[in-house]
Amino acid sequence: MKRFIAVTATCLLFFQLQAQKKHNEGKTYFRVYEISRASIEARPWKTLLLLSSGPMSSRKYIQDLQYEMKKRLEKKGMACSVEYVGPESDNLQEKINTAVKTHHPDLYMVVTPTSIQNVTTDGFNGDEFKSGRPLIDWTQQIFEINLYDNTTGQLILWKARLETRTDLAAEKIFKRLSATLLDRWEEIGLISKKPS
Repeated sequence: MKRFIAVTATCLLFFQLQAQKKHNEGKTYFRVYEISRASIEARPWKTLLLLSSGPMSSRKYIQDLQYEMKKRLEKKGMACSVEYVGPESDNLQEKINTAVKTHHPDLYMVVTPTSIQNVTTDGFNGDEFKSGRPLIDWTQQIFEINLYDNTTGQLILWKARLETRTDLAAEKIFKRLSATLLDRWEEIGLISKKPS
C-alpha cells in the first residue's frame, strides 16, 4: 500500500510539474515596436556595445541578449560587448557617456527599462517562497532601446520599445529576440547582410 501511495504521489507530482511548465511556456513572449529609424547606408561596423541599467533582472536579460547577438555578429566580423551602468539614477547619462568613451564602440545600444514586474513563484502551486520547492523567476519588462552611431557624433540610428515576459532561465527567447533585432537592422540597412 505504501508503495502504491508513493508511486501515485510521484505521478501526480510529475503531471503537476508538466502542467505548470506548459502553463508558464505560454506566458513567454516579446514584442518589438519600432519607433523611428535613420536612413543610412550600412557601414563596415566593427564593434557594438550594449549598455543596460535598472535592477538585476534587467541586467541579466541584456547579458543573455548580448550573448546571443555576439554569436551572430562575430560571423560578420563584429565584436559585441555589454556593460551594466547601474540602477537608474540622476547621473545615468553621465555613466553612459563614460562607458562609451572607455570602449569607443562604432555602435552602441542603450537599453533602459521603463516598466518592471519581477515574480518569484513556487513551481508547484504558485505560492510564494515555500521552502523545499523549486522557484521559478519571471520578469515582465518594457524597455526603451536606442541604437547610436558613435562614429558620427552619437547619431541615433534606431529607436524601439521592447515588451517582454520570460522565465529568466529561458534561452530560446534571447535567441529569437537577437534574430529579430539583427534581421530588422539588416533589412533596413543599418548593418550589412554579408560578413565583412
